[in-house]
Amino acid sequence: MTKEHIAELSPTERAALVSRLKQQRAAEREGAQTIPRRGAAAHYPLSFAQQRLWFLEQLEPDGPYKVPAAFRLCGPLQVAALERSVNEIISRHEVLRTTFAEIEGRPVQIVAPRLTLSIPVEDLSRLPEVERAERVKQTAAHLREQPFDFERGPLIGTALVRLAEEEYHFWFLMHHIVSDGWSIGVLLRELSLAYEAFAAGRRPELPKLPIQYADFAVWQRGWLQGETLDRQMKYWKERLGGKVPTLELPTDSPRPPVQSYRGASLTHLIDLGMTARLKALARREGVTPYMFLLAVFKTLLARYTRQDDIVVGTPVANRNRTELEPLVGFFVNTLVLRTDLSGDPTFRELLGRVRDVTLGAFAHQDVPFEKLVEELQPERDTSRTPLFQVMFSLQNSPLPPLRMGDIEISLLDDETEVSPFDLSFDVIERADGLLCTLEYNTDLFEGATVRRMLKHFAVLLAAAVTDPSASLGAMPLLTDEERHQLLFEWNETYRDFPHHCVHELFEEQAARTPEAVALVCGDERLTYAELNSRANQLAHYLRECGVGPEARVGILLERSVEMAVALLASLKAGGGYVAFDPSYPPERLRYMLEDSGVTLLLTQQNVMPNDFQVRSIFLDAERDAIAGGDTQNVQSGADPSNIVYLVYTSGSTGRPKGIVIEHRSLVNAAYGFINNHRMTERDRLLQFAALSFDVAAEEFFSAWLSGGCSVMRPEAVMSYADFVSLLRREEVTIVNLPASFWLEWLTAMNDKGVGIPSTLRRVIVGNEKTLEETLAKWRRTVGQQVEWCNAYGPSETTITVSNYEPPARSSAREEKSVVPIGRPSLNAELYVLDPAQQLVPTGVTGELYIGGVGLARGYHNQPAQTAERFIPHPHSQNAGERLYRTGDLARHRADGNIEFLGRVDEQVKIRGFRIEVGEVEAVLAQHAGVRESVVVAREDDRGSTRLVAYVVANNGDLQTAELRNYMKQRLSEYMVPSAIVRLEAFPLTPNGKLDRKALPAPNGVDTEADGPYIAPRSELERLIAGVWREALGVERVGVQDNFFNLGGHSLLLIRVNNRLREALRMELPVIELFKYPTVSALAEHLSQSPVAVRAGRTEPEGRAALLSRQRDLRQQAAAKYFSHAKAQRRKENP
Repeated sequence: MTKEHIAELSPTERAALVSRLKQQRAAEREGAQTIPRRGAAAHYPLSFAQQRLWFLEQLEPDGPYKVPAAFRLCGPLQVAALERSVNEIISRHEVLRTTFAEIEGRPVQIVAPRLTLSIPVEDLSRLPEVERAERVKQTAAHLREQPFDFERGPLIGTALVRLAEEEYHFWFLMHHIVSDGWSIGVLLRELSLAYEAFAAGRRPELPKLPIQYADFAVWQRGWLQGETLDRQMKYWKERLGGKVPTLELPTDSPRPPVQSYRGASLTHLIDLGMTARLKALARREGVTPYMFLLAVFKTLLARYTRQDDIVVGTPVANRNRTELEPLVGFFVNTLVLRTDLSGDPTFRELLGRVRDVTLGAFAHQDVPFEKLVEELQPERDTSRTPLFQVMFSLQNSPLPPLRMGDIEISLLDDETEVSPFDLSFDVIERADGLLCTLEYNTDLFEGATVRRMLKHFAVLLAAAVTDPSASLGAMPLLTDEERHQLLFEWNETYRDFPHHCVHELFEEQAARTPEAVALVCGDERLTYAELNSRANQLAHYLRECGVGPEARVGILLERSVEMAVALLASLKAGGGYVAFDPSYPPERLRYMLEDSGVTLLLTQQNVMPNDFQVRSIFLDAERDAIAGGDTQNVQSGADPSNIVYLVYTSGSTGRPKGIVIEHRSLVNAAYGFINNHRMTERDRLLQFAALSFDVAAEEFFSAWLSGGCSVMRPEAVMSYADFVSLLRREEVTIVNLPASFWLEWLTAMNDKGVGIPSTLRRVIVGNEKTLEETLAKWRRTVGQQVEWCNAYGPSETTITVSNYEPPARSSAREEKSVVPIGRPSLNAELYVLDPAQQLVPTGVTGELYIGGVGLARGYHNQPAQTAERFIPHPHSQNAGERLYRTGDLARHRADGNIEFLGRVDEQVKIRGFRIEVGEVEAVLAQHAGVRESVVVAREDDRGSTRLVAYVVANNGDLQTAELRNYMKQRLSEYMVPSAIVRLEAFPLTPNGKLDRKALPAPNGVDTEADGPYIAPRSELERLIAGVWREALGVERVGVQDNFFNLGGHSLLLIRVNNRLREALRMELPVIELFKYPTVSALAEHLSQSPVAVRAGRTEPEGRAALLSRQRDLRQQAAAKYFSHAKAQRRKENP
């Protein structure tokens, strides 16, 4: 750093620089002025970074840990001079002729006295251009695919092709254990000097290296221990102690159980004007551009994940001693930057937090990342990298022009389609601004999603530069086009509808089609005229009893024609109905009667509890008096703003809460249903729901306002054969079913041959999350003859507010997801908002808010809860508009359809990982032996939260152990339920929904978590436990003990693996010990699913090809993971 640069620093930056320099000098004094040369020996220890790579190589032989460097050479190349130059570099740097072996259970490095490479030339200059380009790709791929032999070496390779008279491509490939990105720059400089000399016929005069890499490894082992290590590690344990949060980025596809490396990248340029503004503001705020950009990036991640504890990784060259700068070797380190974004700070406050975290991390960068992982022992997860999942870097030192004598050198474009992390955000400072590259894992994200992320980063950056005093939650994230789309384009649902009471519209229909059948219940049939007359008679009777507008009339009746008559009569009299189910417990009924304040109760003698003190009309006892009443329509004086019904739902306090719905909302809902499902007077709609469920009102009035017929299902529970018989007998055309009932019906079709009536044209499913896999099963069974629709809507917004009709075919990616709930229905508005009630981008999870005509008046007698859930519309300029806060998690798809993802309060954390139980349920649903499944989080006796899976089997052959292995192959370990409970059927509420509270506690079921000691029970378990006990140095090992929880680490894992291979006489991949870290799990796996293969077994040709491609991807990924800087020096100052 020059004097000019220092002069430009703010006081804070200068203080930080001084502090850092003091620490470096103290460290140098402590470790002597320079790293000493080692004494002569047959072998030497590995550096910490090398040890980690050596372990990973044992875990996955010929893994993705190679550093490729590719160059274009233009000019009259002397190949012999190039070859001599490469061998000169190999002679200078011992690490390039180093091999690795295992001695007494520990890895060591052995330096060969000499190594000479030959560089043959592949001449492609005479080939056609297309064929030449293909051969170049093949040559590069062939070099990458060549396995490195750690014990025999060499761990470097080269390739040279001639494309034209004076154009060549040159590749230099090294294993990461001997190289990193900085090393490529060292090689380039030395290659240039050596070639220039050899081409001129003289020896190169390269400066003598102060030390060799093995000197550093020996010194590091001696220096980084004791008080020095404790002091450095103390900082990291304080920063990363406890559970380091997993970054829960919203993905387009489910996360594979084992991390893949398939990737791609997209770019976005920040222009010079914005670049200058951010640099100026960074200077004023006392931070570097790196810190400023990192703060913006962390804000983006927080807004995308709904998390306020954000962890990212960042690379550092880790050559903070002058004697390390000219060396080739594996020095690069990764720092873990954990920032607290809680409390919705301003961006200026966040800058301060990021500055403190960054300076602290860079001041303690000497602890290798590998040592951090070993010391902190983060939860093992093969689907993610440990400690962080997203990388951030800034390259602010442009690459100078490169020459090799009269040969011009340029770096070849990196065409690798890989991503070692979920996301890698790289910013490169160029002459035209800041080039932002976002590399992403294509198994998780689609390109359109990543393109939006880049735009959102640019929007946040502009907002931060414009107003750093704004809170993070208030900073704009969306482009103007996105905001308009989310607010208006996807909510263009306004249509006029009749401004009358719902019973008045029924009366108009009765006048138009008096002889049409309006209601069927068992053997009884009523025409519109008959139903209207009977309802009028009861309505006049109610008027004489004092019922009028805003009065509430209770209905406690069995399913019958009288129930439908009572419903209509209550409305005709001007009141609103409150339905009570006879099956409710007496105490619940009593509470609801008292809370609702019903004026009177319409009931029957056989269902009315004896001790209820409420004014009642017994319809069976007073039948004759009612039947003598007036049959003309009643003029009640009610209008569309009056109550139409009060419905009760479960309350968070344990008491049900009443929701007040007005006539206009129900009228809108009925016409929305009619429009969505294209109903006419020819339709016969099954009335399935209990009257106490608001869907019943939708079913009745959608049929009646369209001139169709409402067919009531019987009171008694029917078999599915009887259900289909009813549909067939009554020629039902539309059914509206709870998802759980529909799923059972589908199962009955497969098991018992229960079919589909020819008259049925449409099936509507609602109330619960539906999986694409289940829908695919329905289509395979039913075909395309019956339309299928997914409906969604809370009671607070008057039943259905969105619908989704799936396309004829779904993609493979879609079949792994949930069926969307669709787009907003008639006069409904759907918004997905963040905790600050700002719109979230497409694809990002937020809470679903609903607006429009259907909003309830509120909760009866609960003003505080009404104010909490029914809020002023934050994105409307119209006074008085409200939104209902659903508590449901959702996100928009790119086509505008919304996915329902579960409840806000159903998100659970297990061992620090946030889990959506729906993802686990989706995997269970794909198992052929599982008919239904639900996953819940329960607390055990020790207060620990664990996942419990409840399943209903398709047959009696489903084995719990087999199902657990099935999930382990498809889910991360922490997502596999620790208990599986088989049930004959799921408990349901009276409304047909799953009754989660009635699910039994798992008794006597083994868990995966450490618990009470259980001794080994089989010979195999005893063998495994014995090997663990010896390696770990513990007194005893139980079958449920976790290897890593007992103190196991990577080197011990290799030792255990070697002992088990010897004892079992089998080839046991180390990765299996990661996947099955308990004695019982490993023993069960080895005995039931022996993936451990006998030595000498070969892979089929097709699988070998697949594995080769996977290795190629991983190698390319690792090149990015460990190189970062590619072939250029970078300023590693924060």
